[in-house]
Amino acid sequence: MGLTKRSSLMSLLIVRLRWVLAIQLATLFVSSAGFVMFAEYGWFDAFYMSVITLGTIGYGEVHPLGTSGRLWAIIVVTGGFAVLVYSGAVLTSLLLSGELTDAIVRQRRNRMRDRLKDHMVVVGFGRVGHAVVSAALQAGHACVVVDHHETKRDAITDAGAIAVIGDGMQESVLHEAAIGTARGLVTAAPDDPANLVVTLTARAVCPDLRIVSRVNDPAWQERITRAGASAAVSPYADFGAGLAASALGADVIETHSLSGYGLRTEDIVIGKGSRLIGRRPRELASDNANATLISMRRGSSGTTWEKTNDELREGDLLVIVGPEEVVAALIRRTTE
Repeated sequence: MGLTKRSSLMSLLIVRLRWVLAIQLATLFVSSAGFVMFAEYGWFDAFYMSVITLGTIGYGEVHPLGTSGRLWAIIVVTGGFAVLVYSGAVLTSLLLSGELTDAIVRQRRNRMRDRLKDHMVVVGFGRVGHAVVSAALQAGHACVVVDHHETKRDAITDAGAIAVIGDGMQESVLHEAAIGTARGLVTAAPDDPANLVVTLTARAVCPDLRIVSRVNDPAWQERITRAGASAAVSPYADFGAGLAASALGADVIETHSLSGYGLRTEDIVIGKGSRLIGRRPRELASDNANATLISMRRGSSGTTWEKTNDELREGDLLVIVGPEEVVAALIRRTTE
């Protein structure tokens, strides 16, 4: 008999063992009634006699039995043995089928989800989804991954996340992923229409939730944003821009594009003869209000900009975040 995913361990035991319990109770009642009829026992003595007979305890007869009473006792022992064999077969089937283990694991997973708070929900566990999960876990946030492929359950668990197997476009599945207490949701499906529907559903369930959607075709970016995504990011466009910038910029150590937010991050090296030599990081931060100076590295040591007041020197590396045009202008100043 089928069980829903929300079925508890007790529900499973009741469903699978209800006939066993019913047959055992019926056998006990019929046995007691027989001793009342054939041995002229009172109901309590008949019940006691049935219990010790079916339990094969062998304490002895409560009252001396005649031929009919002993014949009935033989029938009870035989019937009790048959019920015991049937009960053992049902329990063995339950253990060997794996249903009991699955129910215990499912109950433990449900308890974990009930305690989740400030976690990340990731819809889709492909290469992009796996990368999102890894980054979230490294940042110290628990992850719940929603994917409709049962075969990915073990991979999701091995990655350190909680698996919810189901369609992320369904509101009930998102509730199962505890979206109501989540810090944010990333929909990373390889299909743009699916990402749009997930975004719409999640936004309807949680109006204030931060939702970031993967975009494969740039033509879908505006649609997904209108559907309620806080940001719609193309992993291919952003990664390609980063590779191009790294290849074309001689002084660039590492580039990471945040085009979904209208931002760009850049590692800028102070070149020889730059007008920034001799300036202080705090002065640079105040002169470029639209950009954020995250840190400064000199040689093998690095520090956040507000913790140093040293003058900038040739070879110093600055990590900048800001709008594309502001960062580009700042890069030009480092080499002028």
